[in-house]
Amino acid sequence: MLYRSGCVILIIFFFSSCAIISGGAVKKEMASEYLELGNAYANVGRYEKAITFYEKAAKHEPYTNITQYSLARMYALTGKWGKACAMLEPLYVQDPNNLMISNAYAYALVSAGEMDTAQEIYSKNYYENSKDPVAARNYAEILFLAERYDDALAHIAVLREQFVDVEPLVDIDDLEKKIIEAKEKKAKEEEKKAIKNDDEKADIEAGSEQLESTE
Repeated sequence: MLYRSGCVILIIFFFSSCAIISGGAVKKEMASEYLELGNAYANVGRYEKAITFYEKAAKHEPYTNITQYSLARMYALTGKWGKACAMLEPLYVQDPNNLMISNAYAYALVSAGEMDTAQEIYSKNYYENSKDPVAARNYAEILFLAERYDDALAHIAVLREQFVDVEPLVDIDDLEKKIIEAKEKKAKEEEKKAIKNDDEKADIEAGSEQLESTE
């Protein structure tokens, strides 16, 4: 289950804009108006309408990057994670060291079920920015989402020593509790599965013995 309540990425991705306009002076006044209309609709929660105007603005090259990011936000807010990934991937390829873009892309990948690729990005962000509490917190969460519970708990122990009274880690106790609960739940499920398999195996063996005795 995707844990979102304490995820800093979610806040950054859903509520931040990205000033990455390519090119020089704006030549298309109409494109600027489309972008402003898209922003206005986004601000009042009319995401589908915002998408319409962002798509129009995106047709003009100076606005390609910023509208891609804005479209990704709208797709995310409407649950269209595959489309969000499609918008963010070229931005990430263009600037993989931009933490805001890489975190947003990784979060979209997680939500789209692309866990392996997301984990690679989160790991890269953490190891290249190990002194950043946000990157450290996000890495703990991706370990949790990847069901690497022991690694996640060990990482949290390191965070507690490395960062003290840091805002991005205010919910670390809640995350740790969720990890422990998930670990215990998984252990119980595996135990039940093992018992069921043993019972089925015993039934098969008993059936075989009974069949042999009647021959």
